[in-house]
Amino acid sequence: MRVDSTAASPVAASITWYPAPSKQFRRNLRTAGSSSTITFVDLPDDDPKVRQPDITRAREILDWAPQVDRGEGLRRTLDYFRSRVAAADAFVFVMPEYNAGPSPAFVNALCYLHKEWHHKPCGFVSYGGVSGGLRAVQLCKQIVTTLKLVPLIEGVPIPTVAERLDAEGRFVSNPLIDASARAMLPELERWSQALKPMRASGSEGQATR
Repeated sequence: MRVDSTAASPVAASITWYPAPSKQFRRNLRTAGSSSTITFVDLPDDDPKVRQPDITRAREILDWAPQVDRGEGLRRTLDYFRSRVAAADAFVFVMPEYNAGPSPAFVNALCYLHKEWHHKPCGFVSYGGVSGGLRAVQLCKQIVTTLKLVPLIEGVPIPTVAERLDAEGRFVSNPLIDASARAMLPELERWSQALKPMRASGSEGQATR
């Protein structure tokens, strides 16, 4: 894939065909090793029968096209994500506030794995409106503790984030944000070292899901 493109607008890079939803859900369950079941209900009248992203611009601008089938792509993606999370000793989650909570994509990413998160500290860099994403962070802390992550009290909230972007859309920090980061990162390191024996022992204890 080309990464030196000067395209200034989004480019859809996706497979161009989608299987029937029921087949895809079954494939997802197999890939994730889930024992969940599927319940069928009638489709709404306006449900689209075909879901095929147009990747014409991806072909033209990025010289990109799918190289593997969807099932293999899902397996590779999940294996890659699992390996990266398992290899890490701590996390800093950079997240927006979405309807006074975390974004669905972020929650989905957290819930896709379990033991790979265990006994690791995490900090939050949150952004949004006047609350700086703090409402989303508080809801996330309930999720991450269930995954045996240890959320820090220290964090980096960024209120009214749109006002912190320059004319070219680049983020511009301020002394308060910088000070918050300097307080959080050393604490993340301390907790990572403190939890290291638990990660090394492989002790999982009793997990509740």
